[in-house]
Parts: sequence; structure tokens; C-alpha cells
Amino acid sequence: MSRLPQKAFMVGLGEVLGRGFAFLSTIYIARILGAEYYGYIVFAISVLGYALWFGDLGIQNLGVREIAKPVKHQRFLARELFITKVVLGVIVMLITLAGTYLFTPPGLKQQLILGYLCSLLPFALLLEWFFNGKQAFGKIVLSKVMMGACYLVLLLLFIQSKEQVELVPYLYTASACLAAITLGVFAFGESEFKLPSQGFRVYSDLMRANIKLGLGLFFTQMPILLPPLLVGTFVSITDNGLYGAAAKIVLIATALDKVLFRLLLPNVASRWANNQEHTRSILPELVTLGSCFGALTALVLALFAKQGMVLLFGMEFEPGYTILQALSIFVFCTFTHSMLSHTLIATAKDNAYVKTTFTGGMIGTIILVLSAFLGDAVIIALAVGIVELVFIGSSLYWFSKEITSVSLYRIMMPLALAIALFFICQTLPFPLWATSLVAVPVLLLSFFMTGILSGRQVELVKRALKT
Repeated sequence: MSRLPQKAFMVGLGEVLGRGFAFLSTIYIARILGAEYYGYIVFAISVLGYALWFGDLGIQNLGVREIAKPVKHQRFLARELFITKVVLGVIVMLITLAGTYLFTPPGLKQQLILGYLCSLLPFALLLEWFFNGKQAFGKIVLSKVMMGACYLVLLLLFIQSKEQVELVPYLYTASACLAAITLGVFAFGESEFKLPSQGFRVYSDLMRANIKLGLGLFFTQMPILLPPLLVGTFVSITDNGLYGAAAKIVLIATALDKVLFRLLLPNVASRWANNQEHTRSILPELVTLGSCFGALTALVLALFAKQGMVLLFGMEFEPGYTILQALSIFVFCTFTHSMLSHTLIATAKDNAYVKTTFTGGMIGTIILVLSAFLGDAVIIALAVGIVELVFIGSSLYWFSKEITSVSLYRIMMPLALAIALFFICQTLPFPLWATSLVAVPVLLLSFFMTGILSGRQVELVKRALKT
């Protein structure tokens, strides 16, 4: 098995390159189309996000967890997972295409949604879950790079004005096909796919486990997918473009969360199977580290929100900086919530995972819908942060009940310190770069002074890097 730093580097490289190309593509599209037309793109992608959930349910996480185990311990085999994913994807694509055509008013919004829904097929064929479980991160990096680079090149070649906006989803679908083909070629000779199926009955068990995990994923994706639909419906399509640009910066800022998830899920699953007591002892420290890193990231993002929006997307998107500042709370919550919820998945606490996401999701949906009636994108962005805090509370309860207790103080205090420093920096009569240079080390030092961090976490990181 590769050393953890090598794995972290490969996963990080994949996220940086994959999200980097996607981010460059977003910047290009937003600048060419402007806030209004980009708002239509954001709306259509959110519809695709929900369709992707129905076409996958929980196979991404279930597949990673199963493939990470030795074959003799796997409840579901690679072939069974793949067949289920493809069948689901095809069924959902046909239903959503028909539903969009019949029930969405003709126009640009309908055309974009129909175009993006075509990408359901290549995503159904994408074997990223398989190679994540095998921790073959280099192959995933290659597929991400090829998809991102292909999409960016196609946009540069074919999108030169607003009038070509309807081509965008089909270019996205073409790049997704390339990623699916790339991983498919690598999987062609894998022995796991040559194993005979365990029989038709196993698919009913697989679907039950799949739906259980899928319900959890549905609610955890809600703070990402639902707000653009609400902003586009209750505020304006132009504000949706501003929200989409801010949200894209947030997704780049949380790239490390994806890196940690891809490392955490298979490694914790393996360690939990071998030594539960030792794993219990280190998990609270990992959650604390996630909260502290999330607070640092959120502070930097909030301080440079205005400059970042203008630099990346142009002056037309400047009004969206307040949305980005509001979403910085979401950044903090993402790291903490992911640590808690993904550990529940890795340790096979599926019932607890469903309960925590269902509780948080139901409350969160109500909060977001109510915020939408106020007709302000910034308020909806703030509501997204509140929803993630609800998720943290729900995850913390079940994490403590099923695995081990975690200090609420060490989870929430980093956020409180980051918010306090942000408002202090806003009142200081110094240039932004100067206050930011001071704020970050001050926040880091405050973590140790308040007892949130200690030498125990430092030693844990050192040992992990030597693993």
C-alpha cells in the first residue's frame, strides 16, 4: 500500500486539476455569457445534480466501501454495483428527459436542462467509485484531467458569444464521455469484474443498502443543489448567476474536503475493521483538525470575497461578493460535517447516517424554502450556512452515540473565533493584505491558546504522514 502522503498527493492532484479546469471553464462561461445567461446554466446544472442523485443513490459511497474490503468480505461485488448503477442511470435519464420536455415551458431553460440531462449516461458508466475503493488514485487523476481539459478546450473552440449558450451542456456531456471511456479502459482487465454474480436476489439487498445511503446523500447535497433553484425561481435569474459564481469559488475552497473524504472513507473502513478502539481514540482529533482548517479557510474567503469576485468574473459580478461572504460559513461547516458523516459511512453506521442526514435535511429544507420567500440571495446564502450548522448538530449527536464523544466546544469555537476576527479586520484602518497577513496566524495561535488544538493533534498529523 502506498504511503499516506503519496495518496494524499495523488488525490489532491486530482481535485486541484479537475476542479481547476472546471473553475477555469466556469470563469470563461460566466465572462462570455454574463450574469443572466450564466444564471440559466447554474439552474440547469442544479436540475442535473438532482437527476444524478436519482441515477446513483448511494452507489458512490457503497461502492468505495465494498471495493476497499478484501473480495471474500465484500457483500456486493463490482459487477453487481456496476450493473445497478447503469440501469438506474438509464431509467432516470429517460424519465427526466420526458418529464422536462412535457412539463417545462419551451425556451432556453428547457433546452439547457435537456442538454445537461444527456450527461446522465456517461456518469452512469463512470467507474470512479471502483478506483476510489482500490485507492488507484492516479487513474482517477487522469480521468479528471482529461474531462476538465476537454471541456475547457471545447468551450474555447465553440462558445464565443451568448447566442451559443445552448451548446454548453452538450460540450459538457462530451467531456463526461471521455472520462467514462478512460476509466472503462483501465477497468477492462480488472479481475473484480470477472467474478460471477451472486444471483438475482443480491440486487434487492443492494438496492436496499443503496437507497439507505442514497437518502443520506440526497439531504447532504440539498444545501448545494437547492439554493440555485430557489434563487432562480424566487429572486431573479441574474442573481442566480451571481450566486452560482460565488458558489463555484466556495467549491474550489472546499477542494481539500474532497481529498480528505477520498482518503478517510477507505482508510477508516480498513482501520475500523482491524482495531475499533484505536480508531475511536483518533477520530475526535480528526474532527477537531477539520473544524480548525475549515475556520481558517472560511476567514480567508470572507476577507477576500470582493476582490476575488471581481478578479475572477469581472465587474458585472461584483455585487455577488456579499453572497460569497455569507457562504463562507458553509465552508467551515463542510469540513466538520464531512468528517462526522463520512466516518459514519466508513464504520458501516448506515442507519445513524440516514437518521442524521434525514433530520438535518428536513429541517434544512424548511429553513431554505422560508428564506427564499424573503426574495434576497444573500439571505438564502446565510440560510445555507445555518442549514449546515443543523447538519453538524445532527451528525454530532449520532457520531457521539454510535462511535465516540466529541467536544462541541472544540468544534464550534473555531467558527466563533474566525467570525470575530473577520469583523475586527473590517473595522481596522489598514489595507486588506496587511490585516489578512496578521489575521490568519492570529487565528491559528488562538486555536492553541484556547485549548482547541494541542500537541496531540500535531503528533497525530506527524504519525499519519509517516504511515
